[in-house]
Order: sequence, then structure tokens, then C-alpha cells
Amino acid sequence: MPDIDGFLRQVTPVLERRVADSAVAGYGGTLTIGFVDYGVELLFDNGRVAKVERLARPRKGGNWLSSGTCDAFFPGLVFLQLLFGFRATDELEYAFPDSDMGSSETRGLLNALFPKQPSHIWGVW
Repeated sequence: MPDIDGFLRQVTPVLERRVADSAVAGYGGTLTIGFVDYGVELLFDNGRVAKVERLARPRKGGNWLSSGTCDAFFPGLVFLQLLFGFRATDELEYAFPDSDMGSSETRGLLNALFPKQPSHIWGVW
């Protein structure tokens, strides 16, 4: 997935519907997800996705995890397992202890946005 932020923009209606149907309905605020080389920030306004923005690696601390500038951190391709419903946040933290899902509010939002569901991804040849 070379363009996670672009993909998230494309599926914004689905993300908004999932938030509306969850315990975090009407959420307002930002969700910053850090990866090794970059990050993605989602801005929510009353449960609607107002903006999805790709972020450069933070200068402070040199990476997302050590800088404390993200709400959740996923090394390597770990986030894709959450994005495509293969695993929930607690399963990812167990399997990949260097992942960080942050606060309980962040976990709730991540689980609402990306619920675990039957998932089977076919590669593009």
C-alpha cells in the first residue's frame, strides 16, 4: 500500500459511517498515526472526516515513537493488518510489542474505524 493517506481519503464515507455506528459517534479531534518513515493525520469534526494529511517524519526525537508526537505507532507493514480488518488493536499489540496504540480513546477510535472482520487480500500481479 504505497499511499495510505490517499486510500483513507477514498474510503472516508466508510470511515464516517463506522464512527457514527460506534461508541465514539460524533468524535471531534485529531488522530495521528505514525509509521517508520511518515505519518498520517485524520482530523474529525463531529464524527466527519474533515481532513486526511500525510505528515513528514518528526524532527524532534528522529522518529514517531521516541518523539511522542503520534497517537498510535505501527512499525513496518503492521498497520495494514488493522486497516484491512485482519487483526484488532489488542492482537497487534500482543503480536508486535513495538506497536503503540496509545490511550483508551485512541484504541476505541482505531477499533471503530478499522474493525476486525473476515479479510483476504489478493496481490496485484
